[in-house]
Amino acid sequence: MPDRILSRWAKLSVFNLMMLAAVGLILRFKIILPLPAVHQKYLLHAHSHFAFAGWVSQGLIVIILWIISRYLKMDVNRYRNIFLLSQGSAWGMLLTFPFFGYALPSIFFSTLHVFMSYLFSWKAWGDIGRSSLPGGITSWFKAALAFNVLSSAGTFFLAWMMSTGYHDQDLYIGAIYFYLHFQYNGWFLFALLGMAAHFLSSGHDQISLIHHRFVFRVFFITAFPSLFLSMLWMRLPTVIQIIAASGAILSLASAALYIWWITKAGRWQARGIRPVVRRLWGLALIALILKLMMQSVSAIPAVSPFAFGYRPIVVGYLHLVLLGFVSFGLLGGLLQTGLLSIHRRRARIGIGLFIIGVVLNEVLLMIQGVASIRYESVPGVPTLLFVMAVWIFFGVALLLIGQMQSKQNLSPD
Repeated sequence: MPDRILSRWAKLSVFNLMMLAAVGLILRFKIILPLPAVHQKYLLHAHSHFAFAGWVSQGLIVIILWIISRYLKMDVNRYRNIFLLSQGSAWGMLLTFPFFGYALPSIFFSTLHVFMSYLFSWKAWGDIGRSSLPGGITSWFKAALAFNVLSSAGTFFLAWMMSTGYHDQDLYIGAIYFYLHFQYNGWFLFALLGMAAHFLSSGHDQISLIHHRFVFRVFFITAFPSLFLSMLWMRLPTVIQIIAASGAILSLASAALYIWWITKAGRWQARGIRPVVRRLWGLALIALILKLMMQSVSAIPAVSPFAFGYRPIVVGYLHLVLLGFVSFGLLGGLLQTGLLSIHRRRARIGIGLFIIGVVLNEVLLMIQGVASIRYESVPGVPTLLFVMAVWIFFGVALLLIGQMQSKQNLSPD
C-alpha cells in the first residue's frame, strides 16, 4: 500500500517536470520570437520556483519516504496533506508569478511552501530517528532536511528587505545565493547522496558505510565555507577566499574518491542497479564532478569575473546542476525504486530523449557561455536551444505516457 501511494506521487512529480519543461520551452521560444503577452522576468521566476518546489523537492520527498518505509513500518498517508499542500503551493507559484511577479499572491504560495518544508522536515526527522536506518544513511538525510530549513533564511531575509524598503544590492544578491547554495549544495546534494548510500551500501556493511561517512563529513564540513564561493564578487578578505577555495577542492577530491570507490568495488553491479539507472547516475556523477571543478576554478581571482559576470555561464552552471546532476540522479532513483517504470517502449524512448536533450542542451549552453566571454554570438544557438527544449519536453511527456500505460510494478526487476 505505501508503495502504491508513493508511485502516484512519483508520477505527479514527473508531471510537474513535464510542465517545467513546457515553461522552459516558452522561455526559449521568446528569445527567438517576441511574445509581448509574456513577461520574461516573471515567467523566469515561475520557472525557477517551480523547478525547486514542484519537481525536485516533491521527488526527493517521495524518495526519502520510500527509503524510510524500508526500515520503519509507517503509514505514508500521514504525509498526504503535507505533500498535497506542497503541490498546491508549487502550482500556486507557477500560476501567479507569470502575472504578478513578486507580489502578495506569489509570496503567499512561496511562504506556504516554506512552512510545508518545515513540517515535512520535522516529521521525517522523527521517523528517521525511530527507524532502523543505518547511521551512514541517517546522517545524509538529517543533514539534507537541516539544510532545507536553513536555506529558507535567505528567502525570509529577502522578504524583510522588501517589506522594510531596505535597499542593498550586495545583501539582496547575497541572500539569493545563500538560498541557492543551501538548496543545491545542501538539500539536493545530501538527499541524493543519502539515496545513493541506501542503494550502494549492503545493509549495515561497515566497509561501505565507512566510505559514505567519510564523504559525508567532507561535504558537510565544506558546505559552509564554500558558500563564500558564490559571493566572491563582494571582494571578500583573502583569508575567506582561501578557506572557500580549500573547501571546494576538498569536496572535489572527496567526490573523485567516492566515484573511484564505486567503480572499483563494482557496487552498481553488486547491488543490482538497473542499466538505465547506471547511465543516469553515471551522467549525474560526471555533472557533479564538473560542478565541483567549476566551483574550484571560480575561486581563482582572474577567473572569478567570468564565473559571475556572464549570464550564459551562470545559466549553463545552474542547468548543469539542476538537470545534469539533480534531475538525472532523481529520475534514476525513482526508476530504481520501481515507483516509475520503463517497461513500455514509449517510456524507454522518453528517458533516452531526455538524456540526449539534456546533454546537448548543456553543450550548447557552454558554447554560448564561452562565446559570450569573447563578446561573440554563435549563429543558430538560440534556435538549437529551443529545439532542445522541445526535445526535453517530449522526452518527459513520453516517459509520463509510459507510466500511464504500464501496469503497476513496485519491485525492481
